[in-house]
This record gives sequence, C-alpha cells and structure tokens, in this order.
Amino acid sequence: MKLLKFSHYNNISNLNPAAIYREDVVGSGEKARNLRSTFAIMPPHQKVPYHYHVNRETFILFISGTATVTIEGKEYTIQANEMIYIPAGEKHGTANNADVELRYLEFFTGTEGVDDRINA
Repeated sequence: MKLLKFSHYNNISNLNPAAIYREDVVGSGEKARNLRSTFAIMPPHQKVPYHYHVNRETFILFISGTATVTIEGKEYTIQANEMIYIPAGEKHGTANNADVELRYLEFFTGTEGVDDRINA
C-alpha cells in the first residue's frame, strides 16, 4: 500500500524550470506488476509532443494548473481536480499554455522499462 497526498506533490520544486520534471510514484519498488505512475511538473508554455502508445492505457489526474490536451485532433481544456482516460492507440498530447506550472499524476499500464510510445 502507498498513500499519495496532494500536499506532497504541491510542495515539490522543479529545479530546472526549462524542462518537465518527472518522478516515479508507483513501480517495481511497490511490487506493481502492470501499473506504473509518474508525477510531473510541466513549466509554463511547455508540451508533451503528440503521440500514442501501442498497449498503454492511461489515467491523468491534474493537480494544479490548466492543461490543453489534444486527443485524436480535438482540443480539450482540463482543469485541476479533473482526470482523463486515454485508451491504448489513441493519439494525444498535453500542453501548458498558461503562465504557471501544470502538475499532474499519470497512472498507466505496462511493464517497467518498456516504452511503447510512438510519435504521431
């Protein structure tokens, strides 16, 4: 069991504000077999390129900020305290078009060390 507290993730500092900060949350250290999780801080005006995953299914829980998420060519505005599900094979990308950081927890299926990401 691992307890995740938003207060912890709201207090992490991104020491390189020009790049996306990532921290593993759930993985082999927690004896997870098919589930992984990452915490990310996306600086203002940064983005994750448009891509898809062959097998990975993903939930993204937005903790703070506002994201512009493009899924299969359609843009959605996602606010803090909202969550999205992205099935395997669905093209997507996330952008932070705001002047403040975007923080989120990403939960996804897959095996540690296997990256099935394909740029679209």
